[in-house]
Amino acid sequence: MSACSVDKEDLNGIAAFVASKVEEWKSEAPGSIVAEKFHGSTAGYAYKVSSNGTPSVLCFKLRIREASNPGERALRAGAASAAAAGISPKRYTAGDNWWCEEWGGMNLYEADDKDLFDIAKTDDAAKVGNLLARFHGIDPGWYDSIKGDILAKVGSRIPDQEQLDNFIWFCSSHNMTPPWFPADIQDDGLRKWAQADFFLPQTPIGKRYVTTHGDFHCGNVIIGDDGGLRAIVLDYVSVQRAAFDISYHLAHSKLCELAHSKLCEADRKESRYAFVQAYLKTSGFPAEPQDVSDLLVDAEIYKLGLCIRTPLWDLLLRGHPRVSLKLADELWDAYKEFVSEVRSSKDLQNDVVEMGLYDAIKKNSEKVTKLQNRVAARMVSADSGYGEDVLSGKCPHWCAMPFA
Repeated sequence: MSACSVDKEDLNGIAAFVASKVEEWKSEAPGSIVAEKFHGSTAGYAYKVSSNGTPSVLCFKLRIREASNPGERALRAGAASAAAAGISPKRYTAGDNWWCEEWGGMNLYEADDKDLFDIAKTDDAAKVGNLLARFHGIDPGWYDSIKGDILAKVGSRIPDQEQLDNFIWFCSSHNMTPPWFPADIQDDGLRKWAQADFFLPQTPIGKRYVTTHGDFHCGNVIIGDDGGLRAIVLDYVSVQRAAFDISYHLAHSKLCELAHSKLCEADRKESRYAFVQAYLKTSGFPAEPQDVSDLLVDAEIYKLGLCIRTPLWDLLLRGHPRVSLKLADELWDAYKEFVSEVRSSKDLQNDVVEMGLYDAIKKNSEKVTKLQNRVAARMVSADSGYGEDVLSGKCPHWCAMPFA
């Protein structure tokens, strides 16, 4: 395999490189292939490359992050596996630090704006559940050597093997580099997170270790001209518990009870149900009402274990020095107590399924609600850097971006 050494800003050089690698374009006249950059980061760049031939447009991905970085290794190996399985855009050719894939389709947010797709409709929600199940069906063997290296690197910080296994998904999906890890959290907070097993899934299906997308929301799913769905933006592809992606999707779409675009409770429930039921069916598991409810409870509780926009991680990440350790521990323990109550109460489980975890907490746990309000009073101030949505109380502070 060859590497691309063309400067990331040299668009003519990028176009010429792609022309030399794509078999279908090798007969095209010099200068007829044009590249334009449409996305860039410290890890890599993406270009739209156009031609007079067929295909008329391709997406060229150029990776510039160090190839030995665990997150980069996971991205390259996981993305290749997803493409080979037909779950992400088709690849035409690839090299050591680059690949060319098909261009086309629109993400589901854009499709929603054009009334072409609506995650709030049960049929469309089921299509997304089907896609996620297929993604989770990718053989996770590609991750074995990467996991071993991560375990060796982070093992000194979390010496307990079982806790380390619980935490491995976070270490990998966030690449162990600033600003997420490990620069922004101390070892005591890191160990506390690793020990927090109360939000982990309990169902055999949710507990499975599978190939996960890591950032599975409607902006990272595209719909093609044929109506088929594909996953894109695989920066956080990893191997972790299946419930993570299910929970992440529920927390980052308008199916969430905290979404700005409010749905009526009945529509939200039916669409969440359809998403999970389709996931189970496509995965080959029983999908009776109790099976769906059990996995929904797992996924809703796992919202507390997500590494972004969750009140628990926010305490470790941003609570100090605004929140006392005593108050942080009280809130942490209150969430743990409520989860235990949910696990043992059919009525609470029904509320979680019906309305989502956070609305169920508002309805049933005065203790958690009061403590969370006390934390919010300390976190949300005029000098905190939060926007008007948070300052006005419309959006919880832990759902917003970090301090300015």
